[in-house]
Amino acid sequence: MTTTMVHPVQKYVFSIIQSKKEVTFGSIGFGGREVHTIHYKDLAAVVCDVDNNAFNILKEGLTHQKVSETVMERFTVIPFRFGMTPKDENDIKGFLSRYYVELKKAIGKIEGKVEVGLKVYLTENFVNEKIGKLRNSDRIKSLTFKILHNPSEAYHLKIELGELIANTLSREGEQIAQGIYETLCPWAVETRRNEIMSERMILNAAFLVDRQFEEMFDQHVNLIEEMAEGQIKLKYVGPCPPYNFVNMEV
Repeated sequence: MTTTMVHPVQKYVFSIIQSKKEVTFGSIGFGGREVHTIHYKDLAAVVCDVDNNAFNILKEGLTHQKVSETVMERFTVIPFRFGMTPKDENDIKGFLSRYYVELKKAIGKIEGKVEVGLKVYLTENFVNEKIGKLRNSDRIKSLTFKILHNPSEAYHLKIELGELIANTLSREGEQIAQGIYETLCPWAVETRRNEIMSERMILNAAFLVDRQFEEMFDQHVNLIEEMAEGQIKLKYVGPCPPYNFVNMEV
């Protein structure tokens, strides 16, 4: 007689919400699968069925984002990052049970709040203008003269010249970034400065904002952009799930 092994259905976890009732969000999961909830007491994991652990970052990453945003329209969410290893239903219930107190505290922390992200870049015109002014400084003129008249030392002098310009731009960029950050911090419950990802980026920050101050925060961002027109470009995103301020892993 041949026996067939029955394996638990794997579940992909998008987020944790607070709900005693079962909730469905429609067929918006991977491969058009239904997104639903798995419960422990008044907490629920938002999940969908999956076949394996292999995820297409471009395709499923967008699905993950869409599901998270859809759930956030109705609930306060503790988000899970994309691509986490799927678990079966028993594992998920065990996680909710084991971390019940911590999860309740996390939901209390972010209740009625949203995350917004702000990336600030120096414009090409601003950088070129600053470099032009630097080239007229006595220090730069001296280095340029030495480069032209001391070919044997030109390589090291060019490095020194490049570092001098880069450091000066970096200091100016940091001053601008700090001013923007300090302007916005009073309107946020919590803030986080993240890694700078490119040469012209001067600020990469996330802000946890109470929904009642979201419009005021937006107005300050718009005012900053208007006042610094021509100097900086902003990439402002949100509201988003609060990935930077609470994140759990199964």
